[in-house]
Amino acid sequence: MAVVARDIIGDFDRVSRATLDHYLNVHCVADTTPGAYVRDRTGLRLLKRGDHHAQSRRLCLDQPLGGNCAYAVFHTARLDELFGACGARGYRVANFSAGLSSGRLALAAFALSFGASALSFLDDEVSVFFDTAASCVLVTAVGKPAYQNLPGGAPGEITELPHYEQLVDRSGGQRWR
Repeated sequence: MAVVARDIIGDFDRVSRATLDHYLNVHCVADTTPGAYVRDRTGLRLLKRGDHHAQSRRLCLDQPLGGNCAYAVFHTARLDELFGACGARGYRVANFSAGLSSGRLALAAFALSFGASALSFLDDEVSVFFDTAASCVLVTAVGKPAYQNLPGGAPGEITELPHYEQLVDRSGGQRWR
């Protein structure tokens, strides 16, 4: 989560950091109590203990990954503050900042042999569950996938996908290298 909360460089950096909070439902993370958390300017803080698999899944439009992951991060923004600071551009700042935070989280997860995926969500229900006035902008689920990616080749070495020939046939014979 430290990579998620890093400063975002841009002409809005002082605004975006001050207006983004990241709420989490932690389901299964070593040395971390299961429950609902917030990662804000002061750090990670437990809001309510307990198993929130079902709530997390529901908040993610009943997508199984929302409840089956090790933890789900609900990237939120205080839109009134953003609109006050950035005008109509505030919504774009919120989406850009949440997207960048989600991307950083995914890259960190992949580097540690975990998986991550962005999910859709129920806007108002997220705010109610976490008891916040902030609006959810994006959700990122993080965990250990049931599958393992196939290893790629060394840098500069061509690696072909399994069943690549069938894909070539279906695409009209165009091979990509």
